[in-house]
Amino acid sequence: MGTWNYKNFENDDAQDLVSEVIEAGFKKVAEEIKLVALSSENDYLEAPIESRALAAIEIIAAFKGNPSVDLPNEMRDWLAKSSDIKIDQEILTLSKKALERILGENSEIKELWQEVADYENWVNCIKDLEKRIS
Repeated sequence: MGTWNYKNFENDDAQDLVSEVIEAGFKKVAEEIKLVALSSENDYLEAPIESRALAAIEIIAAFKGNPSVDLPNEMRDWLAKSSDIKIDQEILTLSKKALERILGENSEIKELWQEVADYENWVNCIKDLEKRIS
């Protein structure tokens, strides 16, 4: 996993998503969240998909006025130009469901973080994100 810290933008997959959202627009954010939120409880989620969903949910939090400290500057600039986008209840519900899936069973990213010393920091980061989208 191309990860250098437990925060949600500090990995290669999240950085790739930032570039894709800037190029493709907000629909990319919703797509990434839905991949995780609408997956079956029995589906094994792979870390790259989960990392992208976490970054997408961070973008939702930023739209709500609650950005993370590690929100990339290029995403801050894009958000400032995209003030016409409204966050509806459906995407918030899907975001919360995605976070539940990531912290639940059949989550590769959770398994990977459980193997390292920063696991509790990672969990706290996810719980903080959940509060910032509520």
